[in-house]
Amino acid sequence: MIDEIILFPSPGIWFLLPPKNSWCRPTPRWIKLNVNGAWLEICNASGIGGLFRDALGHTFFSFSLPVGSCSAPSIEFLAIKQGIYLFKDSKWFSKYNLVIESDSAATISWVKNPSKAPYCLMNLVLVTGL
Repeated sequence: MIDEIILFPSPGIWFLLPPKNSWCRPTPRWIKLNVNGAWLEICNASGIGGLFRDALGHTFFSFSLPVGSCSAPSIEFLAIKQGIYLFKDSKWFSKYNLVIESDSAATISWVKNPSKAPYCLMNLVLVTGL
């Protein structure tokens, strides 16, 4: 199951779309951020990553970072958060809208209702201002 968040350059305007079965290109003037998180049980470590692509499928930029040990939905949220920060600081923020695609229904529910986020991430969810 894949959920999407649409974030406009105007703060606080986003929508949750129905699940998609496969990756779809964004429409022109949009950038799609695909995020993912991973956890390796054997060493209790996790990491996040994201890929920004345009309507032609061209990669604008990508990121990957270690984030220590946390739950799968927490890892996914951190990937979304990092992607939003990178997008807001990029030259594309004033030119494009952003669609965020995630495979974590729990993370999307935190975006829709921050009070449902785990206590340990509550401040991160609220500070991010998703």
